[in-house]
Amino acid sequence: KSYMKIEQVNEETFPQAAQIYTASWRESHAHVCTPEFLQSRDCAGYLRGRLGALYMLTDGAPVGVFSAQEGAFGDMYIHPDQQGKGYGTECVRFAKEKYRNLRLIVLSTNQRAIHLYQKMGFRFTGNDRKVRSGLYEREMLYTG
Repeated sequence: KSYMKIEQVNEETFPQAAQIYTASWRESHAHVCTPEFLQSRDCAGYLRGRLGALYMLTDGAPVGVFSAQEGAFGDMYIHPDQQGKGYGTECVRFAKEKYRNLRLIVLSTNQRAIHLYQKMGFRFTGNDRKVRSGLYEREMLYTG
């Protein structure tokens, strides 16, 4: 039986983290982005800019990535084949134990993530940014 482990992403593990992020980001944004944008976005380049705060969750094999540092949590993406198995909860739990104050941005259409964040103690701040009609980036805050 494998066991869950969360480690900071390094140059050696970055390709795996980028693959997880790309697959999950494309799936989660399929309903809000054009197919052309989904394919053209440089997910690895975006992720590389967060390397110092980037973590990967493995459970026998890499299954998720997220960024966390004091004051910020984000970019949590669990591989589409591994969602619904508690991995997101483990990522949030790790960040909450390591950092006291966490702020995140979630798309208003991502009800699954919103439910998880609320269950884990995050609350809406009221700082919302309209992306387009019917779509907002909503800020949430956790203060442990």
